[in-house]
Amino acid sequence: MIYSKCVGEQIICEEGQKELVVWNEFLNTEVNGGVKNSTALDVEDCKNACELNISCDGLDWHPGQSEGDRCWLHGSWSGQRVDGTAIGITHYDINRTEICCSMLLCQKLLFTV
Repeated sequence: MIYSKCVGEQIICEEGQKELVVWNEFLNTEVNGGVKNSTALDVEDCKNACELNISCDGLDWHPGQSEGDRCWLHGSWSGQRVDGTAIGITHYDINRTEICCSMLLCQKLLFTV
């Protein structure tokens, strides 16, 4: 069953479910004014940090930087997007779907979104 319960702006899913999110990827792009998340070891950790922060609307992943300096979260506090000239940096926009699903169902739904 796919459903969600909204509490304010936050989506509350049943136990064993998670919110379905879709990420849009922009190569060689960054947004100014991000907040560093120094605990993210890879891009999936960085995405998880953004998903857990309801104010986060995107992130920059800097794979060429040293560990602890690769993940930058963005939201209303961020500045201007720099498209196509930030070589090696990938920006991701998060699309929160307000749909709760099990991990398996989420994976199936991602192929139809």
